Amino acid sequence: MTQQPYHKYVFDTENRKFVGRFEEMYANEEREGFDSWFQEDLRHPTKQGSWELLKNYRFSSILDIGCGKGAFTNQLATIADSVMGVDISQTAIAKAEQRYPGIRFSTATAEEALSAPQRWDAIVMLEVLSYLQNWEEVLQKAAAKANYVYITLYLPPDPIGFVKSFEELREVFNTLFSLEKEVLKNNETIYLLGKSKHHG
Repeated sequence: MTQQPYHKYVFDTENRKFVGRFEEMYANEEREGFDSWFQEDLRHPTKQGSWELLKNYRFSSILDIGCGKGAFTNQLATIADSVMGVDISQTAIAKAEQRYPGIRFSTATAEEALSAPQRWDAIVMLEVLSYLQNWEEVLQKAAAKANYVYITLYLPPDPIGFVKSFEELREVFNTLFSLEKEVLKNNETIYLLGKSKHHG
């Protein structure tokens, strides 16, 4: 897979370490001429696959964790009564607010967003879990805060990120959620939609 300009802000491939300089990444997009994770392109396979899975649902509210610059959050707004996008990068959120003024955005970590008192009909996390060392705990908190959780995750053969295998992810996911839909594309990207087993 060709190294994209934003990869250096996410992973140190030489030393196989997570870097996570997301604020710096978004701040340098214009100067270096890239679109992090092809967020603006809703025809990108991850966005297209997600939309195919979700477009026939209707949710009262959606929390989009790791919303980036908000393009997919804006699309989610067409299948929900209310949507909120959160991201750790202030620059990404500023761009999202400028482009989609009708949607609520906030700078927050996944943990901060899930610690708020509000419950959600659905929580969406596209390509987020690899960057969260406590991803299992985040899924547990999401199960307690939402009726549905939808995630996508790309896993290379030897992942540097914190999720190491689809089997590991499925095991945790199926403990917390009743599986509604699963798609595995090219044995490298998984799409999971589940209904929370949490009652309380």
